[in-house]
Amino acid sequence: MSQSTMTSPPQTQPIAASGLDYGAAFEIGRHIIDRWTRGIFACEQELAMFGMARFTRDFEAWSALARCKNVGEILQCQTDFAQRATAEYSAEADKLLKLMTNVAGQVLTMGQEGAVARQAQQANGAKAAEDVTPLASAPASATQTQRRAPSRA
Repeated sequence: MSQSTMTSPPQTQPIAASGLDYGAAFEIGRHIIDRWTRGIFACEQELAMFGMARFTRDFEAWSALARCKNVGEILQCQTDFAQRATAEYSAEADKLLKLMTNVAGQVLTMGQEGAVARQAQQANGAKAAEDVTPLASAPASATQTQRRAPSRA
């Protein structure tokens, strides 16, 4: 690739110069990730418990099947097993859906609250920037500023 076709990286404003408190945003993000991780862990625990319970029921079904004495009993045993398993899997899917919906709702709420706080911070930062005016008796410079009193509107 020739030197003339290379593009320079976009110029960005340094974080410190932006006047925004990124520490608060990172803290909100940390809380969101923590809550999501706890939710995923709760789902994993639920799935592990369900798996163990299903293994036990499957073993019981095989034991019952082994005790069957004729085709009619075998069919009834298989039918009972299929009905119970279907009901249990359906209930488990419902439980996991509710668990994840709850976690997702909490994470979304945390993110929205963080965004609202961030917007308020940005609005306050813009208002503070408007309240800074140059000193009247000296040339305006970055080092010579005073704050105007906030308006009482």
